[in-house]
Amino acid sequence: MDQIINKKRFFPPFFIVALFFIFQLFSIMQFVRYAHGFFGTLGYILISGLLSYLIFIFRNKPWIAKFFDSPIPFIIFLILLVAAALIIYPKVDALKLVNKGSDQDDGVIIATTRMLSGLYPYSENTYVGNPISIGPGWLILHTPFVAIHLYILASVFFIALNGILIVYLTGHYRGVTLMSFLLASSLLFWERFVTGTDMLTMGAVSASAVSLFFISKLLKRRWIIMCGIILAVLVCSSRIPLVYLSVVFGGIGLVFGKKRGILIGVVILSGALLLLLLFYLWQPESYSILHVITKAYRLLHSWGMLVNAAVSIFCIYLAIVHFYKTRNLSNAYLALAIAWLIPFGVMSIADIIYRNWDWRMWEGSNYFLPAIMALATWGAIRSCGSSQIVLR
Repeated sequence: MDQIINKKRFFPPFFIVALFFIFQLFSIMQFVRYAHGFFGTLGYILISGLLSYLIFIFRNKPWIAKFFDSPIPFIIFLILLVAAALIIYPKVDALKLVNKGSDQDDGVIIATTRMLSGLYPYSENTYVGNPISIGPGWLILHTPFVAIHLYILASVFFIALNGILIVYLTGHYRGVTLMSFLLASSLLFWERFVTGTDMLTMGAVSASAVSLFFISKLLKRRWIIMCGIILAVLVCSSRIPLVYLSVVFGGIGLVFGKKRGILIGVVILSGALLLLLLFYLWQPESYSILHVITKAYRLLHSWGMLVNAAVSIFCIYLAIVHFYKTRNLSNAYLALAIAWLIPFGVMSIADIIYRNWDWRMWEGSNYFLPAIMALATWGAIRSCGSSQIVLR
């Protein structure tokens, strides 16, 4: 794998604009809430789309090209994230004092704090009475951030890590600039970020794990792939249903050969199941993370869960086979995005149907966040033009 990125092609205009519009579709609920109906939504999309097209159509102008191929856009994006985390998030988080807002961050903070105190993490509910659904791997990942009372910076850290790894893989800043523009254009991204959701972190960590696989292949350093495997184990044990991602990571691990790819998948699956089992055995009667299966059953029923599983398995299989046959770097991130998008997309649609198409009450948009991060990473890699990866 002497060369990863073909540097001859950057930012195809049609690809960029199409990807931008796809990102806006995920923010339907936010448009309804903030853009004052259909015309406000349409105006926002058209104006933003026109600006993005004009920026990228003139991307080869010397000063624009220099700006795009510098760390400045990414640094500005990270500064905005930190500012939102330190200024806006505390105000949104304070809504819990009047039993409003999201309790996702509350679940992570409560469970991790109890674990740090040597107590069983799942014996306490969130402030709205919901049982904690966060898996043990996610508690371990968030330990350093919760310990210093800066939980929200976990998302910033792993988004930054994902961007740095993109820069390393591509050898320039244009890809991470595109990622920054895509994420910054999404109302869904900003709204959920300031409410403290952990699902953005899921997408960033899973994409970072994939990047570490390829960097390990490039540098031939085993400790790097071990870091990727550890991140993958933590993601797969962040919620009980997410153990299926071990198959995706194993499929992407085929870059190291068939036997090693299967071994990577088995190691990740075993690690995730071991973490889930150990915390279950700690105090079985209080193991509240099982309730996410009940929630899925409430939305989809047994037949819907089977159909969702069948469709997801089929799509993920096709994506992994496509990656393996093409040996194309960007297709690995596409497979990851599909693995997040299909099963969670079905859940999201089921949620809005369950709520009688009331977009203001729709919680399902939250399910798209890991896919948004994976798609942004895929767009960053794909827009640069990726070469063939030779499997040895």
